[in-house]
Amino acid sequence: MDGIGERIRCLREARELSMNELEDLLGASRGSVNKWEKGSIPGGRYLVLLSDFFSVSTDWILRGEEYLPKAAKGMPAGASTEDLKLFDKFLLLTERQKGRIEGHIDEMLEGMAERSTGRISSSSHNGNQSKECTPKPGHIDF
Repeated sequence: MDGIGERIRCLREARELSMNELEDLLGASRGSVNKWEKGSIPGGRYLVLLSDFFSVSTDWILRGEEYLPKAAKGMPAGASTEDLKLFDKFLLLTERQKGRIEGHIDEMLEGMAERSTGRISSSSHNGNQSKECTPKPGHIDF
């Protein structure tokens, strides 16, 4: 992403918030988010509030540089940078979207357990083991 405005807009849109809704959540005056998304730098208080609300570092908001996600705190020692980035993205989702992702993960894990134990899925037809069907990236309908 090129600039601070684009990063703030991207974070806001990922949460499906209007400019007014974000302003209300942060206690900012009307027009603040519009100014920020046009490239104006939020004041220190709002920069910290944005960082906390979206679970990103202030460095990322300001400079767009790689960062160690806040998700790293309390994550398993073996978690990779990619795992942490994925978790940070998960935090940007709405509760409804998180529920749908959790459902997809549960389905995949159940399929893995069935394959490892040789069990046949209850959704099998004619006694054949069910095929694993996973959506291709970008094809999950939120």
